[in-house]
Amino acid sequence: MNYPSKETYLIQLENETLRERVKALKERIKELELFQEAQRIIEVVCHYYEYSYKDLVGKYRAPALVIARHIAIQFIKSKTDLSLKEIGKLFDRDHTTIIHALRNIEAKRTHPYDESVKTDLFNINLIL
Repeated sequence: MNYPSKETYLIQLENETLRERVKALKERIKELELFQEAQRIIEVVCHYYEYSYKDLVGKYRAPALVIARHIAIQFIKSKTDLSLKEIGKLFDRDHTTIIHALRNIEAKRTHPYDESVKTDLFNINLIL
C-alpha cells in the first residue's frame, strides 16, 4: 500500500487549511456587507425623519421616534439576511424586542384608518 509522503500530506493539509480560511473570509465579507446595508437603511430612515443616528438606535422612546425605529427594523429585516439577534445588536436590543417592532409595524401598516405608516414605508422604500 502506498502512503503519501510527509511533504504530500503537509501540502494537502495546507490546502485544506487555506480553503477553510477562504471560506471563513467569504462568510465574514458577506456578513460585513449585510451590516453595511443595515447601516445604510438606518441612515436613510434617520434622514427621512430628521433624527440623529444616536437617537434612532438609542434608548429614547418618544412615540414618533419609536415608529421610525420600528420602520428601520422592518426594512433591515426585509432587505437583508440578518437574524433577529443581529438586528438587535444594531439597536442594542434583545431579539424579542425586534419581534415586537416587526409585529407593531405590521399592525400599523394594515390598520384601515392610519395611512401615515403606509405612506412612510412607501416613500422610504423608494429611497432605498
